[in-house]
Amino acid sequence: MPSLILRRAIKAISAGLQRELKTLPDSFCGSFQYTTIGKNLTHPIILGALCHCLRQLPSVRHVGVDVRLNRVGTGVKFQPDVVAYSDDALERPLLLIDYESPNSSDLRVIEKDLLAYQRWRGDDQTAPPYIVVTTLPAVAVPSWELRWTYKEGYNAGLQGMRADVSRNPLNFWTAQWLKHIRAEMLEHVTLMNIDRQSVSILALDAKKALP
Repeated sequence: MPSLILRRAIKAISAGLQRELKTLPDSFCGSFQYTTIGKNLTHPIILGALCHCLRQLPSVRHVGVDVRLNRVGTGVKFQPDVVAYSDDALERPLLLIDYESPNSSDLRVIEKDLLAYQRWRGDDQTAPPYIVVTTLPAVAVPSWELRWTYKEGYNAGLQGMRADVSRNPLNFWTAQWLKHIRAEMLEHVTLMNIDRQSVSILALDAKKALP
């Protein structure tokens, strides 16, 4: 996808997603209320909204959900939440998106999303661009949770830091990402964040990323 078209697509997706969020409670993406057992609605509802946003793009004809893009014979696996296709090249995706709810907007973004995409992309400069949408409020949320801190968990080593996270989940996790990220991990990647009912593009400072 050419850079100008990509920029326009990202802008349209961001604006469309924000419109969708206005129809939902402020707590839908601003708390763990809808990311609990028996009421786990955040991920499926936002995925539906993203599919709707993609279908509004003039270059997109088909949208796939939970698509397996595994590279045969290599052992490399990649399974983004949403994949956009044109009408004349179903074998060649236009755009890939993964959505992380409040439950998974943490260090899983590094291994599960950024590294998985770059392993799959390899040296292919024509690989489709990738958007990772996180869900992190930029205000104090005392009830914000810190999960996966057990020994083998993604967030191991962060036990006892729930109060730090809850003071500003967005600031906390972006700072944590920059401790682990390398600049090349952000190539062809756009980080988009949902802050309650607002959507913004996260411009992580590549100068602070590890060499």
